[in-house]
Amino acid sequence: MDRTHSRISRPVIGASPGKIGRAVGQQSLRSALSFCDSPLMGAPEAYIQLTPGLITEVGEVTDKGTEQFLRDLIEAFEVFVTRVLTALPPERVRATGDDGAGPRT
Repeated sequence: MDRTHSRISRPVIGASPGKIGRAVGQQSLRSALSFCDSPLMGAPEAYIQLTPGLITEVGEVTDKGTEQFLRDLIEAFEVFVTRVLTALPPERVRATGDDGAGPRT
């Protein structure tokens, strides 16, 4: 079994022009990533409705509330990654070969 995504921390963030599509897509993605043994940040969740002009061609967020929300999300993700790495430090994985994935078939 390919363990490419095993033990890689990640948030699940969705953006779409509609209001429902991103939520359904994110739920499907969460299910797939949990099967891959990928630690997922549970909260905060991000459902961004893409509207014309929200993000410029150079990646600037034009709505200050959305920009602050995304900054807060990144800070929360940094805390989450620190917690995950504290539980299973990369040095331990490299030194022992134990990635916590169990036996491989």
